[in-house]
Amino acid sequence: MPSSSACGRRSRARRHSRSLSLAILDIDGFGVVNTQHGYDAGDELLQGLAELISRIARTGDPVARVGADELAWLMLDTDLAGAQVAARRAGTSTRTVPFGGVGQCTASIGLASLGDAADDAEFYRLASEAVQRAKAGGGDARSSTRSSTSRPSWARGAAGVPARRG
Repeated sequence: MPSSSACGRRSRARRHSRSLSLAILDIDGFGVVNTQHGYDAGDELLQGLAELISRIARTGDPVARVGADELAWLMLDTDLAGAQVAARRAGTSTRTVPFGGVGQCTASIGLASLGDAADDAEFYRLASEAVQRAKAGGGDARSSTRSSTSRPSWARGAAGVPARRG
């Protein structure tokens, strides 16, 4: 994570043995949004998603753009189980809130706990690998350092909707 304030939060969490989790959100099909709607629409989608996640996040939990189609959400005093609950809420909100001219979107979310990482680079790498596992199954999923990929109930075949394979 590039932010010096994020580095400071990680250092304090380690020093005081406090929980800290990282979620990386990767917008599914972002390249299609840019191709069909233009780069300005893609930027508006990312800004809208960042605002949405910031409203879901607790005060003091930073949300920042870290890639072309990725946001990072640092969750202070949050263990991996708490981060999974927050990620579930974020995924539901992302699917149900329309974003400007683009409409609704989905995101794949990767989670990591600072306690599972030897250093800051590994902390980010673990979350990044988790988001890639979530995307590998077709997107709109969550994955963490300690669990298999999880999909929303509708994607698992609930309510008569066929389950996606992946």
